[in-house]
Amino acid sequence: MWIVLTMAFVLVVYFTYLIFYPFKSIEFLQPFKVLNENSKVKRGGELLLEVEYIKYTEAASVVIRDIRCADGNRVTLTPTKSDVDKGEGKTVTSINIPAKISLGVCTYHSTIVHEINHFRVIETIVVSEPFEVIE
Repeated sequence: MWIVLTMAFVLVVYFTYLIFYPFKSIEFLQPFKVLNENSKVKRGGELLLEVEYIKYTEAASVVIRDIRCADGNRVTLTPTKSDVDKGEGKTVTSINIPAKISLGVCTYHSTIVHEINHFRVIETIVVSEPFEVIE
C-alpha cells in the first residue's frame, strides 16, 4: 500500500515539474534589425532581418508569421519550421513581401512555438523594426 502511495506521490511531483517549471526555450534581441537600405522594401521584394538569439533547448519550433501595417492591413504568411542550434547565434533571414500588401509603414511579427514536452508548449512573440513598403 505504501509503495503505491509513494509512486503516486512521485508521479504527481514529476508531472507538476513538467507542467509548471519555468523552462526557457529561446530569447531574442528585439526588435529584429531591418537590413534593407533605408528600411524600404518593394512589394514582391525581400525583407532582410538580422536575428540574434540564445536557444536553451534542442526542441524544434514552428514559426507563425505575419506582417502588420499602420493602416490595419495584416498579411499572414505561411508558417515555417525552424531548428537552429542550441546556444547563441546570429542569422540573416529573408521574408518575401507579398504583392498584395498595402503601401506604408509595416512591422514583421512572429510567434515561435516550442513543444518542450507533451504537457508544455512555450510561445515567444517577436517583432521587427518598422519598415516601409514601396511600389
